[in-house]
Amino acid sequence: MLFRSGADEYTVPTVVDSHVGSGQTYTTLADWVTAKKGNLAIRDTVERALIHGTIIERVFINEEDWGCNNKNYLVIMPTPGQEHDGKWRTDRARIKMPIGGVGDDPLIILKAGGSRLGRGLVLDADSAGYSGFGSVRGIQVGGESPAPLIIDGVIFRTTSIRGYWGPSFIYSDGLVNYNKQIDGSYLKQHAIIKNCVISMLNGNYAQMFTISAGNFKIYNNVGVGKLTDNPYILYGGTLETIEENNYWRCKTIYNGVGIVKGTHTATENTEAATSSLRNIPYNTANFVNITPNTEDWHLPSGSYLIGRGVNLIAQGVTKDFEGQTRQIPFDIGADGLSGGRRKLFVFF
Repeated sequence: MLFRSGADEYTVPTVVDSHVGSGQTYTTLADWVTAKKGNLAIRDTVERALIHGTIIERVFINEEDWGCNNKNYLVIMPTPGQEHDGKWRTDRARIKMPIGGVGDDPLIILKAGGSRLGRGLVLDADSAGYSGFGSVRGIQVGGESPAPLIIDGVIFRTTSIRGYWGPSFIYSDGLVNYNKQIDGSYLKQHAIIKNCVISMLNGNYAQMFTISAGNFKIYNNVGVGKLTDNPYILYGGTLETIEENNYWRCKTIYNGVGIVKGTHTATENTEAATSSLRNIPYNTANFVNITPNTEDWHLPSGSYLIGRGVNLIAQGVTKDFEGQTRQIPFDIGADGLSGGRRKLFVFF
């Protein structure tokens, strides 16, 4: 179903690039939002914020500011040449949590349905001076559009979050989960999270995906959590969370109801649905570098994860976290090594 408000659905939208960061047209994403917000369907526009360097702020993208649909939406991604290259980096495009904060502060509130958050971007949720009972959320999702949210090729990490509860990478609850169409009816939120790396090396009760409702597709990600405390990878009460081709390392992977285990997902523990994909260690045999602060999540040539995934081209997983075209057979995780490496970054 297409959102038929404003520009004709068959026209080609205008793509507007804006540069955000120190020395750029807009110093912060808040400046960009103020300048650019407005109904994209009426303007028949795709607004794209290209991030250069580190931006230290919490980001608020509210649906009423944008009016997104299937073809008119906003994108937040690195400036070409500022991508993370599959490694933990602080010298390229990065959105970092400001110092301080109190319970349950999201780094990004993303309520403009249809938005793309993108390939090559680092989200750094470490925050000195944090206090409160709750903890930082990475991306709190919601929206009022029939178009899906797409989070693709992002590296999210936290190592020093303070607070009683651990952080979440994706947080969604029943209050922000329904997309209102122009006719006033509602669709359940549809979000696709693919080719991401989630590294949570601290935080009691960390939950990488906290999903209470909605339709979530979680494909070809790497999630690395602590093996102590009480962290989870997937925590939810929805009947519509599907995951596949992921690599999960955590004390507990699945907690909650309605999560469909991927038959081609690998785990470091014994929770994988397929016995041959259980007990796959998070080590340098399977990832290039796992040393904190210098991680490189590419697959070395001998990795057990190579060629063991299922073909997800029909589900929209055509590239990996660097924008390289995925080859068949698919690899497990965010990197696609099967066809060899080509340096290619592609806009949404």
